[in-house]
Amino acid sequence: MEASQTFTLDSGVPPRASGRCAVKTYRSLSPLDAATRKQVQRELSVSKLLYHPNINVTYGLYNGLGHGHLPSMVSHWSEQGCINDYLKARSSDPDVGIVKCNLMIQIVSGLSYLHDNGIIHGDIKGANVLISDHGVARLSDFGLSKIIAEHSQTFTQDSALKGTSRWMAPELLMDASPRHTYATDIWACGCLFIEILSGTVPYHTKVTDIQVILSLSQREPPPRPPNM
Repeated sequence: MEASQTFTLDSGVPPRASGRCAVKTYRSLSPLDAATRKQVQRELSVSKLLYHPNINVTYGLYNGLGHGHLPSMVSHWSEQGCINDYLKARSSDPDVGIVKCNLMIQIVSGLSYLHDNGIIHGDIKGANVLISDHGVARLSDFGLSKIIAEHSQTFTQDSALKGTSRWMAPELLMDASPRHTYATDIWACGCLFIEILSGTVPYHTKVTDIQVILSLSQREPPPRPPNM
């Protein structure tokens, strides 16, 4: 099982299924109002209708596990893990550079599909790019975490930034009422490419989140890694 501030992730084999699936149970930092719960339900329902080779497959929703009346999302289980794990395992391959380029093209294709359908991902980073059994990149965990965070009564910039500040566009820190947009997705995608090409996180010279936030407040872009 994997856990974070906004969800827990487990796997299982449902009845009549041919393989394992991922069950992601979302949780809010505080109770969500009825309108926000409906928004989350709507976002989950929309994700079931999406079909693209570079979008992780959503099988359906399951009620009864989520916190604050939030449903759980049942999706494809990626045995290869996220893109960081996949590339680390292939780091000694002579064609790893070509593999990285192909994966980045696939990520752009998936993100373009989301944007064409009016969906903002809101949490683009290596941990949210899964790799299929055939080595294909698939975007996951889009839309929901940002809704829960933005509507949570105990949401603060500190809680929102922790762990994701390295992929965050400066305006999400500087604006009085920050909201994820298509543009912030593009910034995060660029930071993800730094992560893919270098094998290190953006702002790799900054040890703490506070140091990263200070760089963002000064609109300092992530430095180019030495091997790029």
